[in-house]
Amino acid sequence: MAKRSSLYIRIVEGKNLPAKDMDLAPKDRNGASDPFVRVRYKGRTQETSETNTLFRSNSLASKSMESFLKVAGMQYLHGVLGPIINKVFEEKYVELDPSKVEVKDVGCSGLHRPQTEAEVLEQSAQTLRAHLGALLSALSRSVRACPAMVRATFRQLFPRVRERFPSAQHENVPFIAVTSFLCLRFFSPAIMSPKLFHLRERHADARTSRTPLLLAKAVQNVGNMDTPACRAKEAWMEPLQPTVRQGVAQLKDFITKLVDIEEKDELDLQRTLSLQAPPVKEGPLFIHRTKGKGPLMSSSFKKLYFSLTTEALSFAKTPSSKKSALIKLANIRAAEKVEEKSFGSSHVMQVIYTDDAGRPQTAYLQCKCVNELNQWLSALRKVSINNTGLLGSYHPGVFRGDKWSCCHQKEKT
Repeated sequence: MAKRSSLYIRIVEGKNLPAKDMDLAPKDRNGASDPFVRVRYKGRTQETSETNTLFRSNSLASKSMESFLKVAGMQYLHGVLGPIINKVFEEKYVELDPSKVEVKDVGCSGLHRPQTEAEVLEQSAQTLRAHLGALLSALSRSVRACPAMVRATFRQLFPRVRERFPSAQHENVPFIAVTSFLCLRFFSPAIMSPKLFHLRERHADARTSRTPLLLAKAVQNVGNMDTPACRAKEAWMEPLQPTVRQGVAQLKDFITKLVDIEEKDELDLQRTLSLQAPPVKEGPLFIHRTKGKGPLMSSSFKKLYFSLTTEALSFAKTPSSKKSALIKLANIRAAEKVEEKSFGSSHVMQVIYTDDAGRPQTAYLQCKCVNELNQWLSALRKVSINNTGLLGSYHPGVFRGDKWSCCHQKEKT
């Protein structure tokens, strides 16, 4: 049997953690107490005395939160940022810094004359104000779409920072603590490098990349609550100030609502939203489910169209056909590769799960290439990361006849 190397098993189940960290293991599945929260917040808030450095360094706490947001909030990020990023990539040239304006390269107006520097700056400011306003509006409307685990995490962070810095002069510090993660380490990096967050298939060219960079700067200024230091650092960002100031009020209202919701209401809401959520991943796969003692062959796979949501892995004969649920998401125990000799293909994965009666089952799914295999494995692992009963080990082979092909063990479990 092979040991599952995924770190999330140890984190979610609290397995193999040092004794001093055992109290960091989660107590329930609602986000009321989880290892990320305690590792991130408890030590950092108690040790930090300077508010302007809170969660700003590349500490273990900050990096853990960054990874957590990418796992738990990627679909949410796509919903908020996706339409904005697509519009950003339609802009050919945007610039606010007078020292970097390239008048001769930006094209002509309707009168067939080169644009002046002032015209370029004004047009760029209008474009960026529109993008920033649209982004902040989309974010303001996304409170209910934010994943339950992310909301629970920020709900713990916000009051903890407020208790650490209770004075009136620090009234913005709890908000900045949240935006240190939400803006600095999540939204702004995704705006600057959308390909790395799967928002675009390609990186922006040299000219187009300036637009997302300036937009990311503006988002970070909003996240910093528009401090005088931010305004003084890059004075040429001044044309965006009206939108930035308005954005600060919008963002504070958003965070207040984000952290102010009853646990039960939040979980009920999340279940409702998950039923309406678009697929996490979908596409054609070949499926084989073991039956009897006969040999397993690649030819025994049946082609179906699969769809993975936050509720289940389902299938249909065609993309437009009615889907039938194959595996409930909460029942998944592991998603791993199958060794090549089992089916004569290196692109087969196994989804180990329990049926409605609690019996262990395995579905073998064949992909067309190794890239597709890795994408499906990644998607399955991310959506099932919080499942209880995740396996610590698995058989990389198959149970053929009366024994496993990998270790020759005769016990089928």
